[in-house]
Amino acid sequence: MNLNSENREQSIESNPTNPDLDFFTDEDREYFKSKDEEQNRLSKPPEDVKVYFPAVWVFEAFTPSFIYQLKKGLINTRLVDNIYLFNRRDILEELESMRSRTFGGSWFNAGHYSTHDSMSSRQIDLPEGINSVSIYLHQFVPSTTIMAVQFKFEESLNNTVEEVLRTDFRTYAKKLDKVTSFINPIKQKRKAYQSEIENLKSICTKWMSQNFPGLFESSLIGRGHPTAELILLENDSLFKKGGNDWESYLNTIGFRSEFETYRSEQLNGLYMALNEPIIAKRSSLTLSGNLNEILDEKESRGYGGENHISSICNWADLRLHKTLSFWCMSEIAYAFDHKIKRLRDQIGEIDSSELKQALSRLNKINEEISKLQMNALPFSKETAQSVNERHFKSEVYDFKLITEKIEQKLSLN
Repeated sequence: MNLNSENREQSIESNPTNPDLDFFTDEDREYFKSKDEEQNRLSKPPEDVKVYFPAVWVFEAFTPSFIYQLKKGLINTRLVDNIYLFNRRDILEELESMRSRTFGGSWFNAGHYSTHDSMSSRQIDLPEGINSVSIYLHQFVPSTTIMAVQFKFEESLNNTVEEVLRTDFRTYAKKLDKVTSFINPIKQKRKAYQSEIENLKSICTKWMSQNFPGLFESSLIGRGHPTAELILLENDSLFKKGGNDWESYLNTIGFRSEFETYRSEQLNGLYMALNEPIIAKRSSLTLSGNLNEILDEKESRGYGGENHISSICNWADLRLHKTLSFWCMSEIAYAFDHKIKRLRDQIGEIDSSELKQALSRLNKINEEISKLQMNALPFSKETAQSVNERHFKSEVYDFKLITEKIEQKLSLN
């Protein structure tokens, strides 16, 4: 995961999925040499720029069929005991209270934890590479509890994405049937960057799957955990005058143009881009900005002392845990809608001439529909009732497109 540039390049050249470079003629090598050098130069961050990936949020939802998994996870990870020791509150009673109300809008701060915290009530078993986590439970509607967990990486992992961005790649040829495709350095770098991001995020999603398997972990909807990654820049801004060129590393990290980027009007210096996920069944977004502009030194000290990166992680989590969990609500709605349409099509595909097989298939689909109804109906009904209530979106920050292409205003919410 943490390869240096030389080793990473060797691993690319020795990858059996990449045809041998001898496939090229001398003329090909000479032709691509200068082009590769130029693309590698253009796609690297400037020498004085630093790129950090210090934290990621992972979300899970607990609808009626999965709430027992949340309770079980809280007990098995010792969070029930830790929270009671720290502030004398019973999280299971709090959870029961939130889910028993006739309205949503409540949330619970389950605390900040690390493996080696000096306070025993703040200790929790975390995977290697994770420095700490902060955990919140949100109840926008009574039937659905959203768990939002911010994972902070160890400092040794914070700049691995920058190492990828500074790696040189060489064009290689890929032959399929009678067609030959030339894979240039830009495409390789973007794939390597996305793979590095996914590798780091998988540490976090695996911990969630093992300890708190809910709706997104299940086979019910066929969607992975929504994630939000925090990418911080030092000595650079997200947008140049005239926009970002295609080769720019800023394109690689997800900020292609001001027409696809959202900005928070309330949170200074923070930008957001919705990603095309490398895993097609998982939605993700990227939050980014210049770490020198997001917090001034005076404000930074209130969120983490001298470590500016850690301060921004803490600040972003305190400010955004509710907003990002609110975004997760749209992912739940999309997942339910998509599942209903898939079941509709599966019913339409049944061959009624094969009666025995048709009945067997209908029974299986009926089981899926019953479980889907158990979870989707209360969610959709409660959301429809709450969407115009003031409490539903209170303290949720909106992100609006920097530049509108059309008259219709587009926002995250």
